[in-house]
Amino acid sequence: MCLRTLEAVDAAIAAAEAMLVSTTCRVDADPTDRSGSAEMLARRTRAVVETAVEEAITRTGRALGAGPLALDGPHARHVADLITYVRQSHAEGDLATLGRLAGARR
Repeated sequence: MCLRTLEAVDAAIAAAEAMLVSTTCRVDADPTDRSGSAEMLARRTRAVVETAVEEAITRTGRALGAGPLALDGPHARHVADLITYVRQSHAEGDLATLGRLAGARR
């Protein structure tokens, strides 16, 4: 895999990890969510993680080609699991809801 692909995937995963850590800290600090921001935070976190997963799938697929999907069972299962994860999203509908929530808080 080319270095640029690896760097881009690493950056996307690091952003998702940072978002997950930040969200965890915020939820742990206020588990009863008196501020009402839990839904927005959850939707924002999911959007960032979904973007990282899509970036990883797209870039590694381009870099490695179809071979690993056809010939490497564990790799193919991991990709299928990631695709299943992101397809649980409601895509633009979730982003629209996130936009409404974020706009209402400003």
